[in-house]
Amino acid sequence: MNGEQSIAKRVGRFVVNPVARWTAVAGGAGLLFLGASVPNGALAVLTGLPVPTGPVGTDAWLHFFGYGALAVLLCVALQSGNRPRPFVSAFCGVAGYGVSTELLHAAVPYRTFSTIDIAANVAGAFAGCGAVWIAWVLLGLRSPASRAPRIP
Repeated sequence: MNGEQSIAKRVGRFVVNPVARWTAVAGGAGLLFLGASVPNGALAVLTGLPVPTGPVGTDAWLHFFGYGALAVLLCVALQSGNRPRPFVSAFCGVAGYGVSTELLHAAVPYRTFSTIDIAANVAGAFAGCGAVWIAWVLLGLRSPASRAPRIP
């Protein structure tokens, strides 16, 4: 079995298991919500990891990659049954989640609202959905619905 078939088979097993798919989505969304609802630096205290530092705008990259990862997970989770590839639904869901968590910052006294973070969240959602689409095209993966025999 070549490498592409092996990857496709592993991805296929994950797609078939709904518990794994939705557990991953819930975990990713929960981590992003936790990061959005605690004071800056509190996660470092809870996890023992250092507070990320760097040039101005470094946190925008964290938003981009976090929401990109959630978009990948949601694309895979929605890819089941007789649904078509769910890129638009996943993008809208993750982008909406990103906007709402950023709006939460406006209501939390120790966080600040940022349109740059909203843009990074939406761009990450778009990139994550795009990455899944490219992977499906390059690996020749199809939705489980498209694997069903066609009735003339």
